[in-house]
Amino acid sequence: MNWGKVRVLVMDMDGTVAGPKLWGAGGIIYKPICGRDGAGIAVMRELAIPMYIVTGELSDISKAWCSQQGVGYIYVSSGESKSDAIEQLVGIIGIQTDGMCYVGDDISDIPAMDIVGLPVAVSNAHPSLLQGDYHITKYPGGGGAIREVCDLIYVHRKGSLAGYTVEEVEAWYQ
Repeated sequence: MNWGKVRVLVMDMDGTVAGPKLWGAGGIIYKPICGRDGAGIAVMRELAIPMYIVTGELSDISKAWCSQQGVGYIYVSSGESKSDAIEQLVGIIGIQTDGMCYVGDDISDIPAMDIVGLPVAVSNAHPSLLQGDYHITKYPGGGGAIREVCDLIYVHRKGSLAGYTVEEVEAWYQ
């Protein structure tokens, strides 16, 4: 699939948007999220591309981030596949899976990645994803991978990004 044909961006949360979970005193969980990735999300809003997080964890932190960023939050309970959530999303928004980009980092993301038009694995993903037939980001999950994906979608839709050509933007992420 061509980056310019992406109509929906779907992302895993932990390990993809957020870096590794950090546990603090008293069991407090911290989820580091790269500011550049938030800037990428803003670029997608400019294109009016719907965005969703599909996660197997109920998390107030993730829900709050999604609400702040204008990103939908889909919880997948144990025993349910993330591909089931993608199929349900098709019914809700009416955009077929071939118009979706899914960004993931772990084995639980593979079923969803295998049914979308543009599957993307972050560079620090589980080895099974790095060996698959997926686009691999230059930057890691939680460290700029989402900005990279958003930049590539944007430049292929618009023809340039902040004055840079498609070729120049692609070269950044080689």
